Amino acid sequence: MKVNNSNFRSAVGASAIALLVVMNLVIVGLFVLSYFLYIKTFTNGTGVFLLIVEAAFLLPLIFNTKYSLQEDHLFIFQWPFIRKKIRYCDIFEITDSPEDAKKARKASLSKQNKIYIGYFFYKEDKKTKEKEKIKKYIELSPKDRDLFLIKMGGKFKRARDLAAKLEEEHKKQHAEHYRKKAEADKKREEIETANKPVDVVIEPKKKTDAKSEASDE
Repeated sequence: MKVNNSNFRSAVGASAIALLVVMNLVIVGLFVLSYFLYIKTFTNGTGVFLLIVEAAFLLPLIFNTKYSLQEDHLFIFQWPFIRKKIRYCDIFEITDSPEDAKKARKASLSKQNKIYIGYFFYKEDKKTKEKEKIKKYIELSPKDRDLFLIKMGGKFKRARDLAAKLEEEHKKQHAEHYRKKAEADKKREEIETANKPVDVVIEPKKKTDAKSEASDE
């Protein structure tokens, strides 16, 4: 079956563009200064280093931050920080003003297109092996914000409906399991009761006085 994916790149804000422009101006300035300074090794080396940082880090961060709506999960990619999958059934909120925006993990590059995805994170206790449900938020900034929300809403609704259906089936299966178990326990108790040995109490014969027996005769 072919999976229909929808990929959305992050919008790029003015601050990110300004950072890129400033870095390129610094790089150009270093190479220009290298012709007028005696410390050419330092200026050229610094310029090359900044070029490598820009090509390997800054450019992928700015132009390759993306959000992909997969069949059953949202995939968030931001080089080199974030590579995350969030199942639609774990999402509880899509908003532009969460309870605590400061604690949200940032995967956005624009302030104007910001949205927040609230999702449940399950943390397992190493001792008890029980999973604790924790609320978390992640900040996104899709370039086509409205289209992203429309498609995300459709995926989100289908996932929630599917989760509700699976939960209902799970409850029915458990109910049937407990019903059969109760019947089996009741039948086992009846069999145990029927096969249980009966305690027979034999009363000892009373001793009679020999004289009284003789007088009776």
